[in-house]
Amino acid sequence: MKKKIKALLLMLVCIFALTACGETTVKPLLEDPHSELDEEVQEICALVVSLGSATAEELAYYDEMKIDEVEYLNQLLSQSYGVRTDFSIILKGAHSYADSKKLLLDNELENALPETGSITYDVDADQVIANVHFKTLKPNEGGHDGIVEIIYDKNLHVTAVTVNTILGLGESMQRAGTNTLIGMGTVFIMLILIAIIISMLKYVPKLLDAFKAPAEGVTEASVDKAIAGIVEREEAQQDEADDTELIAVIAAAIAAAGGESASTDGFVVRSIRRIR
Repeated sequence: MKKKIKALLLMLVCIFALTACGETTVKPLLEDPHSELDEEVQEICALVVSLGSATAEELAYYDEMKIDEVEYLNQLLSQSYGVRTDFSIILKGAHSYADSKKLLLDNELENALPETGSITYDVDADQVIANVHFKTLKPNEGGHDGIVEIIYDKNLHVTAVTVNTILGLGESMQRAGTNTLIGMGTVFIMLILIAIIISMLKYVPKLLDAFKAPAEGVTEASVDKAIAGIVEREEAQQDEADDTELIAVIAAAIAAAGGESASTDGFVVRSIRRIR
């Protein structure tokens, strides 16, 4: 019995040892992201707000820039601002900020107060997500707090910049209800349209017959007309052949009645009349 207990305990020890060996600790990309990224994150926020505050025509100009101009701005971001990203990423963030202005109020992020510990980081082995929190200065005028989300890849290059607004519980529920109603309304409308289409399918054969009947009538009439023409031509040719034979017989009979020396050269049969 003691040997069995010892064997069981030894087995448990081995299992725990193997489990401990299988566990690996994932090392984050950065131990202290605040010291390494805070300055760059603030610079990105300032660029996004500056570009996003431009007019629609100016943003359209940036969207249509040539390749050499974009490459110049990429170098400018890296050398002058110390931002490790492409200008297209900053421009997308600016568009995101411009789209959020109705909730943030015009240029609110530029004038908003950063919250205490406004920059927070989510760090793992593959990426770093920086969240910059801004507190509105106009809560009584419908202003909303904002968050600028900046995503870094494993090489610490910025891959996405997004500006989001923080909605209250009532607004979130209202938006969710509106989206639900729109979705359900769309589904019901599509179901009604499908039901109408299915109910109209029974009229399709009648419509096809209505379009098909005139075409068939024209075909039959043309065939009958062609057959009648052929018959008439054949009858006319047959009548002409019969008249020729009859003329030849009558001419021969007249020549015979005139004697052996008579011939058909001295007369011409011009017409034949049938005596009833």
